[in-house]
Amino acid sequence: MVKRFTWGGPETLNYEVTIADPTVWTKPWMVRIPVMSSGAQMFEHACHEGSIGMDGILTGHRAEELVGSSR
Repeated sequence: MVKRFTWGGPETLNYEVTIADPTVWTKPWMVRIPVMSSGAQMFEHACHEGSIGMDGILTGHRAEELVGSSR
């Protein structure tokens, strides 16, 4: 499996995955998912088994941002 991110345009990022396994398929195949810009901030989220607390972490941070913006 090969994963690539390429620019599809000024507001589009293409996420492309190519699958190649000659023991399963006769030829490689590829899927491309265009991701459009929303203009919002982007936060990294590492996926792992212990990530169940991420909702609470982000909720707390959002609350801190609101308090800070009202000062």
